[in-house]
Amino acid sequence: MLTDCRLPLESKVKALPAIFCIDVCAYAVMNNHYHLVLKIDLDKASSLSNREIIELWCKVTKGHDVATQSGIPFHFCDYLQLIDWTGRAIRPDKKGFIDSTQPKLLNELGIAPEAWITSAKEFRRQYSGISGRWDAMCAFKKQHNCGLWCKGKASSNALHPSP
Repeated sequence: MLTDCRLPLESKVKALPAIFCIDVCAYAVMNNHYHLVLKIDLDKASSLSNREIIELWCKVTKGHDVATQSGIPFHFCDYLQLIDWTGRAIRPDKKGFIDSTQPKLLNELGIAPEAWITSAKEFRRQYSGISGRWDAMCAFKKQHNCGLWCKGKASSNALHPSP
């Protein structure tokens, strides 16, 4: 039984340096636990860009699985890319530039970039704490007893036009 458990664990331990900024100095697999001796590669860690950190994180967490468990019906990495793009578009004083290509997720959801930016900038004014397709927003409010009135129909329809 130990051999059956040990092999998958050993392969995961050996894969760690490719995902994290670490070196595996030593490891030991016992019958009910394991030990790892790791060395953090600070130079490598500090040289990673935000995008590289997100990509590595998604390798570990299987970004889509995490997104699905959180109720997000798309790949988490795509969502993070969208959020990054939104932040750069809203804050021109921030270092960097607005990429000329829009995030893949906007295309998949059929949302116009201008509508997304307007919605993100004016979220509190346009919505009452939730956004999405109009029917889904109203159903959410009803399901969670958040009141019967739903704000943001025009904004919702701009982001999610009827097919």
